[in-house]
Amino acid sequence: MTRIILARHGETNWNREGRYQGQLDTELSPLGWQQAERLAEALAKLPITAVYSSPLSRAYETAKKAAEKHQLPVEIVEGLTEIHHGCWQGLYAHEVKEQYGVELEIWQSAPHQITMPGGGECLKQVQDRAVAALEMIAKRHPGETVLVLSHDATIRAFFCYALGMDLANFWLFRQDNTCINVVEYLPDGRWRLSKLNDTCHLGSLIWDVDQKAL
Repeated sequence: MTRIILARHGETNWNREGRYQGQLDTELSPLGWQQAERLAEALAKLPITAVYSSPLSRAYETAKKAAEKHQLPVEIVEGLTEIHHGCWQGLYAHEVKEQYGVELEIWQSAPHQITMPGGGECLKQVQDRAVAALEMIAKRHPGETVLVLSHDATIRAFFCYALGMDLANFWLFRQDNTCINVVEYLPDGRWRLSKLNDTCHLGSLIWDVDQKAL
């Protein structure tokens, strides 16, 4: 069995502003850096043997803080990156609502039925690459504990697969910045979820971000 600590990156200014990031490379906010340090401290005594991250800097810098506690490098895995939000990337939530109201309604009510307009991804594409990435990591580290830093939509889509749920249930999972999830890859190839959206390490550093922008 491989235990994967699957965490979301620290807060960015765009998270706070309600702006769609997608695969644009935004930086951690001052609060996000504090959250990353709290996450690193929370994981410091665990027997982590490897650290992986999305290529986006908000995830990589969060992973790097934790990796330093264990004197480990951070390995980039492309499949862990955030959903490509197409032409929504860079727009504020109110701008998306004004310009893409019909598509936004589908995204919020039936997310499995839309491909992001303007060359973006659908959730099945996100799920397929996330599952492939996490299975690759799990098989590379049998019997070990590994830290993986990823993103809101990517983690939600993976959970739908791991728990045998349709992607229509995507919005049922909450993922706060630097939350800790723990999943176990079992010998028969199934996944077991043992911790979900744990933010106890954050204390007062948790902020209730509107979930409409990812």
